[in-house]
Amino acid sequence: MLHRDFVLSRFDPASNTAKPLPVYQTLLKQGVLVEVELTVEDAVRGKYKNTIAAASYRWQMPSDPDPTGERLVAHCHFL
Repeated sequence: MLHRDFVLSRFDPASNTAKPLPVYQTLLKQGVLVEVELTVEDAVRGKYKNTIAAASYRWQMPSDPDPTGERLVAHCHFL
């Protein structure tokens, strides 16, 4: 997972744009990925409802999930 602050650091509210997220391998090398152990039981009980968000969407291009950055901007607005 990525910490909220890291995602928001890519966002420029003045221009309403965001720098693309690096690929997984780069995020791993940078040490910004956060390992979290989740359980189904805790999820059902609502333990994560105020602390974890997940996003899933279709890639817009085979080589780039969000070439215009509009999805990352939308995520930043949500966060």
